[in-house]
Parts: sequence; structure tokens; C-alpha cells
Amino acid sequence: ITAGSLLLCGTADTPPTCTEQSIAVSGEGDWNVNTSTGIVTFTPASGFTGTVTPLSYSVIDVLSRATTSTLSITVAAISAPNTPDLDTSSDTGSSTSDNETKDSTPTVGASGATDGDTVTMTATKGAVTVTCTYVASSSVSTCDLPSMTDGTWSVTSSRVDSQNNASGASAPLSIVIDTTAPSRASLPDLDAASDAGSSSTDNTTSDTTPDIGVSGVQTGDIVTMTAVNGSTTITCTYDTAVATTCELATLTDDTWSVTAVVTDTAGNDSLQSSALTLIIDTTIPTTSTTSTTEAPTTTTTVAPTTTTVAPTTTTIAPTTTTTTVAAATSTTTTTTTTTTTIAPTTTTTAVPTTTTTLPNSLIPNDTSGIEKKVEDVAAIAGMPKDGWVKVDKGETSLTITTSEGLMIKIGAKVKSSVTLRLNTRGMPIFEANDFITIAGGGLKPFTPASTWLFSTPTKLGELQVDANGNFTEEYSIGDAVPPGDHTAQLNGIAPDGTLRVVEVAVEILPTPDVVVPAVAQSSTSDTPPPAPPMSNSATIALLASALALLAVSRKESGVAAASNTPNDSATNDSPSADSVEREEAGGEISSVGAEYGIHSNEVRKDRLRTPRFEWVDTLLNKIASSFDRISPMIARVADDGAYARTLLGFMWLLVPFAGVAVGIASAFNTNFVVMIPSLELVIAICILGVIDAFAGMLFALSFGITLLLGSGFTSIDSVRGFLGIAVFSFAPPLMAAATRPFRRDSSEDQIRWNRLKDFVLSALFGAWAAGGMYGALPSLTTYKPLHSDRTDLIQLVVLLAIASRWIFENVARAYSPQRLRIVEVEEFREVVNRQPFASLLIRTALFLFVAATFIGNNWALWVGGAMFFIPKLISQFTEHFPNFALVHRYLPRNLLRVVVMLFVALWWGMLVNNRYGDSPNTLLYAFVLLSIPGIALGAVDWFARDSKDWPSTAVSKMLGVAVLVVGILCVRGVIF
Repeated sequence: ITAGSLLLCGTADTPPTCTEQSIAVSGEGDWNVNTSTGIVTFTPASGFTGTVTPLSYSVIDVLSRATTSTLSITVAAISAPNTPDLDTSSDTGSSTSDNETKDSTPTVGASGATDGDTVTMTATKGAVTVTCTYVASSSVSTCDLPSMTDGTWSVTSSRVDSQNNASGASAPLSIVIDTTAPSRASLPDLDAASDAGSSSTDNTTSDTTPDIGVSGVQTGDIVTMTAVNGSTTITCTYDTAVATTCELATLTDDTWSVTAVVTDTAGNDSLQSSALTLIIDTTIPTTSTTSTTEAPTTTTTVAPTTTTVAPTTTTIAPTTTTTTVAAATSTTTTTTTTTTTIAPTTTTTAVPTTTTTLPNSLIPNDTSGIEKKVEDVAAIAGMPKDGWVKVDKGETSLTITTSEGLMIKIGAKVKSSVTLRLNTRGMPIFEANDFITIAGGGLKPFTPASTWLFSTPTKLGELQVDANGNFTEEYSIGDAVPPGDHTAQLNGIAPDGTLRVVEVAVEILPTPDVVVPAVAQSSTSDTPPPAPPMSNSATIALLASALALLAVSRKESGVAAASNTPNDSATNDSPSADSVEREEAGGEISSVGAEYGIHSNEVRKDRLRTPRFEWVDTLLNKIASSFDRISPMIARVADDGAYARTLLGFMWLLVPFAGVAVGIASAFNTNFVVMIPSLELVIAICILGVIDAFAGMLFALSFGITLLLGSGFTSIDSVRGFLGIAVFSFAPPLMAAATRPFRRDSSEDQIRWNRLKDFVLSALFGAWAAGGMYGALPSLTTYKPLHSDRTDLIQLVVLLAIASRWIFENVARAYSPQRLRIVEVEEFREVVNRQPFASLLIRTALFLFVAATFIGNNWALWVGGAMFFIPKLISQFTEHFPNFALVHRYLPRNLLRVVVMLFVALWWGMLVNNRYGDSPNTLLYAFVLLSIPGIALGAVDWFARDSKDWPSTAVSKMLGVAVLVVGILCVRGVIF
């Protein structure tokens, strides 16, 4: 018999006639015959165990006689590794064996694997599973699991040996991931047994090894007490499972600052507690008496007396001597002297002295009889008569500064952000579930200070001044403080050792009935308090930018307005073919205007045709065509993504789906509060809105519906804030398109220069508009997240997104011109007769609704509203007015008009601010007066609507670049 005569029977063979040398059995494995050795090998499939289906084989001898039989094999799984173990380096906290850790990427391993085995560690929590893998060896026995969220995870191990045999899962190990820091420790408390002296609560003791602890901790937490005196630090630690205090040893006579930090069982550390001022005094008071007689003389001396009190500067009067003379036969002179030494002390005689009085943290300081320096809502007692106090109200805090270098910032911590909200009287507003934040500098180093809230005295807490005289602390208010007007008081020591009492008038609002966790609502009354105002200078700058943006897409009248070709002049120059603006529907910042883009007239064949769903294009075209006569903006939004649908085809559906997903995610991210979501979601909103304004509008709808279902609309401010976020989500590309077209046909004159201008100006103006909208959102929503100051980043994102869109619009024009003509709406109808007037009423109402956030409901709001409405109403009838072509020829237009408007508005705003800056009505005057330049220019437009165009030359192009640079410098604040 030869080795090659051994054959396997396949499904088509009938033993003993077998013909196969290899057979694969689905789900079980592979059979193979080695024709050189006659050995049959079975390789099981990955994960297969059990009995293999018997296989027939045959052997043919030299006489051609066939013999047949069957092969039967049972495959057994290899044993699983042992139960996983959390590496001691990852088992943080008080125990290295409790499998509770703050390490979110813990190191785990399992014994029971053979060198060369591939070991997989699998961690599961609910529907979430994470894994890590390592190849076992003498030096490798663990791997790091990827980032794991807080909670209890079940960890198992499995292995695959070098023969590809896989084991089952091991017994599970339960691991608790806990990365949440414990609550801040309470103010340390000196144990009553250690508080020696006449009072057991004054924190003055002769015990140099006092017992001290904190309250409100969890069983099993570790508390570390730290006592600091100058450069000396003493610590002690206790386990709350077995003790409530620990012993600080050994403290010398002096004043010590004691703080506490709580460490939970997972190893997370809390914030440091407020500081307790502890005085150690072990000096025994004594009296010295000297008695003298003429004869005999007896002198009795008692040890010198030393009495230690708080550091003070005291003037000691001269000693008084009393002499008593008896009968002539017997005279006795007695001198009684009592000396008290204060250490440390400075003793002077007949020199003016300064007395330092430390603030008593147990009572507020009464300043009714002390001279104060009063400024606005703040007052400071204890200052020199020639000193001054200044109050500044910024976006995040009220700042008080003095002539002697004291500086205090007060704000409200809402959620994770610090903000400043003011009532109509200029007083800071706090809600009962807010935190009051106090920070600053200019006090005496290493001295204590206390903070109070009254008319009904309520101690907020204490704070400790550091080595540089700086301090920072935050205090919860709580529902125990009654709503109404209060005075916040800070008591501290100035560098010269004298007491300073800082008082600020504040208003406390009750906690809203509907409380969103960790977020303070803006109001609890039917009429919400005004939204937190921007600074006067910031508000005036915003008004100036808005007025300049109004000039971006101002409609031309007459013949010019009838065409649908773009006006492409950078200054006032324009070739005849480009002398008119596109037909527009609004284009103003108050309503977010819409420009119908240029319909593609390219005749080239398509070089790129992406598969598409025809019904998608049909649906969007139907939406656009249904709304074009009553709402050109909705029609424009529905048609906005035609280029994207041309390039992406059926994959375009991912864009609107992403808009809906981001809207829902944003509502959950803000805990159903109408406010700016996280920075990552804001960036996603910007990109999606620029790619396709329709996706931005879907974001706004899904965001609003989710907020509505989550009861997020609780006040007028929430409605106003939602409208601001909604406009921000889809307006930037519309504003960019209102400035320059994203694409133009190749047949136009000076096509390269015009396209370069389109690319630069559309991106710049779109980013500018987005920055202005984003900067106004905190005032509209009444909440100011930390990232709301990242306006530059948002402008950069929008600028890059619009620049990218311009590129892809032209890719669609160049490579799929015929598909683009099919996808986009070819022609929009004229609006109905009453639409412009109805649109004007709606825009005016929105203008007033938004403007009320910044200036309130007053005479200026309605005068400004009239100045907004009346000129636009008159402009509806300008075709009946005479046209002065010569005046129109020299009027600034396009980019030059925007820059001139911005320049004039900023200059005019500076004059208004300088004239009325000290008045509490500065913003009211600015709101009305800043409208005057725009109205004046608009009134001239009524009678100067058309003229001969200026030719485009090299000089005019260079001037256009110069004008653009000036505009950028104005926007960035370099000019004005």
C-alpha cells in the first residue's frame, strides 16, 4: 500500500470508491491527506467543539483491491483562564484589593494561560462591551481596557492557543469604576474635648495635639486634615469607617489654618474645604508683685506675667504709683505695680497708634456708624477719606476696585459657568440654587475673612487669604435665605492691619418650581428678569456690526432689481453685465434674508454622476415651489443643498439625518434647558448648517421639539433664546450667499477675478455674521457657558466651512452641470402682493422681541422699532420716486457700502458712548442714535437707484482690496 492510495470520500463519492484528498465540512473544520506520509489531519473551525461528522475513506493495495472505513474525532475546548484580576497599580483608593477604582482605563490580566496564548479580556456593562488583548509570556500578563464609564463592569477572560483552539469565558470579575469626586468637605470642626478654655466652641485651645474632623462624609472615606502655619504643615488622616476625628501633632503656639480633603474608596479627592482658624495658646498667665518697707524690708517676687492674645498693637499708659503715709512713729510706703506683656506686641508711648480688629466670623460687622465709600451698588467701610471705589459690571462678574489696591469679583455660578445677571436697578441677581463666587486680591496675607448675607444675618462661610493676598471661594445660598433684596458682606484685613468691610446690594430669587438639575432657571415669575446684559461697549459694537450687515444685501430698485444676476463689484466698479444684484428676499440680520442663487447654465456634459433617489429631489423641489410665493426664505433653504445632492446622490440623506440627530443630542446635552450646547455640538451645527441650510433648519426643528417634550420652554427668555439658536443654525450660508454667489457661469466677464472675490467675501461675511449671532446667544438664552467666549473659533469654523462649500459648489458646476440643473429649482415665482408687507411686520416683531433683551421694554425700543419699520415700508414704493443718477453713481455700494457703514457706525457709537457713557441710559441712546446713519443712507437710496456703472480696472481692484483690509481691521477691533 502506498501513501498516495489513501483517499477521502466526498459527498459525491460512494465507498469504497473515494476520490478526495481534502474535504471541508461547514461549521466543523477541514480534512486533509498528506500524500507523502499517508497521515490524515483534521483542523477544527474556530470555536467548534464536539463530535465531528464521521468521514469515510478508502485504501487501494497493489492488487487494486479497495478497503474502506470511517474516521471519527471529538474536539474538546481548551480550558478557560482563571478569573481576571485587577492589577494593583489600577486598584486605586484605600484598598488595593477591593476592585473599586477611579482608573477608567484599568490594567487587568488572568492567570492560567500558556505562553503564546492570545488572551482576550472582555468588560461588559449593560449593552456596552470593551475588550483588550495580549499574548501571554513570562513578561506580559496584562492589558489596558479602553475608556470605561462610571458604573459596575463584569470582566471575563478567554484564550486562543497556538493551534487556534479557543476556550470559553472564565468566571467574571466585578469592577466598579468611579471617577466622581466626593462632595466638598464641610468646615473642619475642633472636637469639643480638645477645645479647652472657657468656651468649647471658640476654636482657641491649649491642647497642642487637638482632635479635629469634618461632617457629612460617607462611611469608608478617608479624611486628610492639614494644618498650616507659615511654612510649617502638619497633617493627620482618619478612616470614617472607624473614626470621626484624627489628632494633629504637635502644634506650636500660634494661629493655624486647618483644611480638609475627602478621598473616597475609589481614590477620588474632593475639593479642599474652607479653612478653620485654630489658635493654640499654652502660655500660663502670672502676676508680679513687689512690697517694700523702711525697716525691716521684705521683698516678695512672683514670676513675670505673660498673657498672649491675638496679634495687636497697643499703647500702654505710664505706671501709676500710690503712696500712703501712716503715723509719724511708723511710716510705710507701698508701691503696687502690675505689668501685662502682650506677645507679640509693639509698645509705643505718646505716638499715634493703629489698632487691628480681626473680623469675628460668628457675627456680621455693623457698618452703620462707620464712614463708607459708596459707589453704585457697592460700599466699602474702613477706607481712608481720600480713597476711591470703582464698580465695573462685566459679562461674568461685578468687579470692585479701590485706590489702595483691593479688588473683588462677585458672580453667580450657574451649572459649570460663572455669569453676572443684573436686575433693572443694576443689582446682581442670584437664585437660591446658585453659588455665589467671590475672588480677588489686596488683603493681608495669611489672614482669615468671613462672608455674610443679610438683612437676616446668614453666614455663607469663611475664606483664607494666601501668601500673595489673593483669595477665591464659592458659597451655596440655599432655600433658607428669603427672596428679596439683601446685602452681601465680606469682612477682611487690609495690608495695613485695619478692617475692611465690603458690601454689595444683591437680589435673591427663589428656586424655580420646575428645576432642571444643576442649572438655574432665569426666573420664577410671570415676567422674567431681564437677560444678563452685555457690557455697554460690547452691545454698541454689536449694534454697529448689525447695522453694517444690513447693508450687505440691500435691494436695488428699478431696472436693476428686476434681474437675477449678481452685482460683483468690490468697490463701486462693475462691468455692465454685473451691474445689478440678484433677486432677494430679505437679506437682513433681523430676519435672515434669502438670495436665490444663479441657476446653472453650463452646457458641458456631466463627468460625475452619483446614484441618487429621484424622489428626494422631487420632494425638496416641491417644498421650495410651494413656499416661494409666501416665504422665499423657506424656499431658499429647501433648495440650498442642490449642489450637495448633485455630488453625494443618495448619500445626501445622511446630512439631514445628522441635523436631526445633533438637534436631539443638543437638547439632552443641555438637560432640556434652552442654552448653547457643548462646543463640539456647536461646531457640528456650524458645519451642517453651512453644508446645507436645510439640515440646519432640521436641527432647529428637532432641537425645539425635543426641548418642548422635555418641558424646556419655561419663560419668554427660553423662547427668545431658541429663536437665536435656530437662526444661528442655518443663517450663515444665507448671509454669505446674500453677499456673493457661490458659483457663476464660465461665460461671464473677468470670471477669475469675480470668482476670487466670491470665494473671499462670501467666507468672510458668512463668518462675520456667524460670530455676531454666536456672541449674542448668551444674552438671548440668559446662560453663558464657558465656551460662549470662543467666538473666534466659531468664526474660523464657519469661514473654513463656507470656503469648502464654495469649492464643492464649483466642483458640482464643473463636473455635473446637467445633473445640477435637474436637481435645483430652475425658476421661482414672484411673491404674492401682500407678502412683502407681511414679511416686514414679522421682521419688525422679531426685531423688537430680540432687541428687548439688550435694552428692555422702554421708549427707546419703540422708537427704534419705528425707525426700523418706517424706512422699509417707504422702500416698497420707491419705484414711484424720481431717480437721481448722478447721486447714485457716487454712492458707496456693495463691499464699500458695508465698510463705510461699519466705519461710520463704530465712530458714531464711540461718540455716543463718550457723550452718554456715564448715564444709566447709555444703551437706550445708542440704540436710537446708531440707526441714524443707516436711515440717512437708506433715504438717499430712495431717490438714487440707478446710474451708469464704473468700469473695473486694476486700480479699482487694488482699492477694493484696501477697503476689505479696512473692514477686517474694523471687525477685529483694531480700528475703534
